Amino acid sequence: MITALFTGVTMIISLIVSMIVTIAMWLIPAIALYRMAKYEGRPYAWLAFIPFARCYQEITIPNGEYNLFNWIRTQDRKKVAIIYIIVGVAGTAIASALAAVPVVGQLLAIAYAIAVNIMMWKKRYDLIANYESRETALVISIIDIFIPVVYEIYVFILSLKLPKRV
Repeated sequence: MITALFTGVTMIISLIVSMIVTIAMWLIPAIALYRMAKYEGRPYAWLAFIPFARCYQEITIPNGEYNLFNWIRTQDRKKVAIIYIIVGVAGTAIASALAAVPVVGQLLAIAYAIAVNIMMWKKRYDLIANYESRETALVISIIDIFIPVVYEIYVFILSLKLPKRV
């Protein structure tokens, strides 16, 4: 009886703690991106609080050209953001379906996951490079691949600074 009660209480405490951490990990970068978008004079800064729209803010806030290894180059960061969101939503369903196909489908699903992660790294690198040196942006964005919480905290700190290219 006491063991079951202890297990139940432990589960409830774990649930509450994980909910608080999840909300914090959503809210901290949202506030940071909202501040950055407001500073840039964006009319829809509140989009930072909507998960897929947050990607739009992360890609469009940095100044300058979007350049993905000289393969994708454009000044229109809005198009890149929209493509990124579409690839993220539709591509996940397609990759899940492909994963059911032996070998070839699974390899394509892995290739999709790699491509999306490269695009995610690039959007985070660009956002950090808008406020810090390229070397710092590279280090932070690579550390973020292995320790995701780094980006959330670092972007919040960056939101308190002015962009280096004003």
